[in-house]
Amino acid sequence: MDITGKVQSISKKKGSFAFDVLIKDETLKVVSKTEIPELKKGERVAITNLTKKRSFLSSYLEMTEESLITLHPHIRFNPSEIDYANYCKYAPFILKLTGNSRFDDGVMERDFYNTIRGIEPKDPKMTELSDKFIKDIKAKFSFREFEISKKFGIFMKNTLYFSRFPAVFSGNEIRAKFQAIENKLDKYLVINKDSGKLDEFNMTFEEKKSLLNLRNEMVQLYYEKMSDEMLDKECTETCPLFNTCKRIRKYPRDFDVFSTYFSSFLKKDHYFRKKYIKIIREGENPERKSLEIHAVEIHPYSILAKISSNEPSIRKGEDILIIEKPPLDRKIFGKVQNISFEEISCESNVPAANPELVTPLESYEFNYNGIVELIFSQSPLKELFIKNGTIQESVIPQEKYIENDEDQNRAVNLIMSESPFVLVKGEAGSGKKFIAKKAVDKFIQKGRNTLIVTDLRKKEFEKYFSGAENLIKVMDLKDAYRNKEKYDNLFLFLTGTLEPDNIISLAGNCKKIVVFTNNLKEKFYNEEKVPESLKAMLHSQHRFGKHILHFVATLLSDVMKEKEDSEVKIINKDNASPAFLPIINPEKYVQFISISGKVMGKKNKWNKEEGDLTVNIVTEFIKSGVERSAIGIIVPFERQKALLEKLLEEKKITDVDVFEPNEAEEKEVIIINLVENNEIKSPFKKADNLKMVLTRARSKLILVGNKNPAKKDKNLNKVIKK
Repeated sequence: MDITGKVQSISKKKGSFAFDVLIKDETLKVVSKTEIPELKKGERVAITNLTKKRSFLSSYLEMTEESLITLHPHIRFNPSEIDYANYCKYAPFILKLTGNSRFDDGVMERDFYNTIRGIEPKDPKMTELSDKFIKDIKAKFSFREFEISKKFGIFMKNTLYFSRFPAVFSGNEIRAKFQAIENKLDKYLVINKDSGKLDEFNMTFEEKKSLLNLRNEMVQLYYEKMSDEMLDKECTETCPLFNTCKRIRKYPRDFDVFSTYFSSFLKKDHYFRKKYIKIIREGENPERKSLEIHAVEIHPYSILAKISSNEPSIRKGEDILIIEKPPLDRKIFGKVQNISFEEISCESNVPAANPELVTPLESYEFNYNGIVELIFSQSPLKELFIKNGTIQESVIPQEKYIENDEDQNRAVNLIMSESPFVLVKGEAGSGKKFIAKKAVDKFIQKGRNTLIVTDLRKKEFEKYFSGAENLIKVMDLKDAYRNKEKYDNLFLFLTGTLEPDNIISLAGNCKKIVVFTNNLKEKFYNEEKVPESLKAMLHSQHRFGKHILHFVATLLSDVMKEKEDSEVKIINKDNASPAFLPIINPEKYVQFISISGKVMGKKNKWNKEEGDLTVNIVTEFIKSGVERSAIGIIVPFERQKALLEKLLEEKKITDVDVFEPNEAEEKEVIIINLVENNEIKSPFKKADNLKMVLTRARSKLILVGNKNPAKKDKNLNKVIKK
């Protein structure tokens, strides 16, 4: 008999252990005459191979010699993670925390199975291996896309079986062992990669128990504080954490700080691990739901399908779950290759027969390698970010880098000083990228490398900072957290706030940090510890003229010095349609064109009437001689972007960029679609997003949409009134 429930009470008497387990509304007594893992009241447990016993007064369940106990079985681990726990229970988590983990997902087993089923393999070597097996032997292999264990707290992708026994390639034995545990088997098979020979191995009960004990020790870390036993533990040189733990033991006074961040990491890992498994089990993302598809072309490893909407806002490159229609009901892992207004193309890990839904998976990846680097170092940045101390003042050069703006010139001098930390604040258009470029060029002359990290608009930054690739690199935040390369300088551009642990993670891989923010009033992390002499405030507008500045002024955190307006160059005015001349008029720097189109979609919306009008405006600008690359369109929803790209392509206009807010670039002419008719619920509702999109235009800003919802929105209404 197997049970799963919550521990209610625990007692020990005459060498035996007794505990009550609540299963739904029934409490059962369990007795063990042998040592069991340490249990706590309220813990979930799963116990297998129990026998029913009856005493004079009551009945109970007794653990047998074949009983296995699993703590918190609802938390699932990859067998490869547990394999690392052979070094120590912390190893799998610290490897993941520092971005050094490489957990096996059974890719070889999957490709082998596809090959023996006659599908052209991704790896040509699999054909040679498959040819070593005769047809009758091939027929005995079976495959499962994944297994989620209810009793043993395990999650495995791509499991292979020969007859009823687990089969793996040599090197992946840990997977086979857990497959055997899950299926209550005592044997597994190992395929020799070279000869194709199948070797049979037996698995003892003690080996099963030992593996589950490793897993149980891992899961308990989620529920207890990290102990300092790591400081006394001597790692073997074969352990992948040997050098990391050596550094930790070198700085024992900083262990408590490390423990705090380790606990923070475990909480996030725990949350996302459960969420990921829930999506796979239920086949639907609880927040984003699923996308209905109608397959047009199905190939062994790819699907092309028609879509009528994209409510989950699925993106190119995103990991997905492909769900097939009944009676198959299979769930297949894949990745989005491309998505347009009407079609989606997906890569599938195994062939799909009749796909019906696509569900976005919430992939998660934490890399706090920089935190470890900073905590256990002598970097001066440690004083500010770890110990909450102050940054010492530094001698500031007095060079003349910029002629026409003293604030900008002072900022470059601060960056070129020996101070390990500089803070530059300036609103949109104040010249933060310009300053950074001046400083980067000077650092390049000195042979110093710089990492540019931005929370938004990575492509724009890549264009702006192109050149000297060996001494300058641009990353978004996600890639920067994974980065392990060392840089002399880190230039961090922020439009919002960052959690302290994220900032510290970035600080661990550089000697100097320069933070650029676009809000003069909002305090940066530990800003009060930074001397005023190491802060630069930018007050002049350099991107757009006074008319656009006046329009967006209520959204800015600073009263900026004006810049003269610059008109968009209309070369062939006579080529434009008369009805559109008032719209493309270069002397009208800001315009709101009111239109009430039909809004489609629930969360990911589109408005074809706004799209059609926008494309017509773009066409008139092009006819009048405005360069296509000078025009940009910003929209609040992925569907509106896909629609506009389709409409532009139909008009053979392929060089005009369409952006969502987080990717919007500066252009001479910016056209914004509001899309909504009743109430603004898009990203434009957030003041920071609205400010960003309204400040992308250098010469002309056009808003296309319904004025009624705009007037109801407090932020949009402020600017429209002007």
